[in-house]
Amino acid sequence: MTSDRLRTEARPRLAGAVLLIAALGASACASPSDAGSDASSAATQTAPALEMRVIQHEVPKRDFVGPAPTEFRWSPIQGADCYAIGLWNDTDRLMWRKDDIATPQVAMPKELYLDYGTYFWSVSALQNDREIAKSGMAAFVIEE
Repeated sequence: MTSDRLRTEARPRLAGAVLLIAALGASACASPSDAGSDASSAATQTAPALEMRVIQHEVPKRDFVGPAPTEFRWSPIQGADCYAIGLWNDTDRLMWRKDDIATPQVAMPKELYLDYGTYFWSVSALQNDREIAKSGMAAFVIEE
């Protein structure tokens, strides 16, 4: 057998051996609880998800209809260092944002004029610059 023929015939066997070794190595690293699971569920099992707490809108309440609010208030979150609030109009334009709010309430800035219409607001609670709770969007409508 010539050396070229030997190399050609040995390649498929060598490739198969490499695949077998790689497969054995991968299964040796998996824990018994991961057997038969895919990579994404294995990652989920090893890194527990953080449960996001929910902030409740207090003033204005969800779907409030009436005059423009003079303040925003929400439920406090234990462990929060500060809060951040955002206010959007009905075309999703950010009208106002305030960060580093120490308490679960903030006055509407006097220089911000809100015309009649629908607005949306949300709040996040932060601890060590990491979001630990959020409110989701709440709508309110300013009417006469």
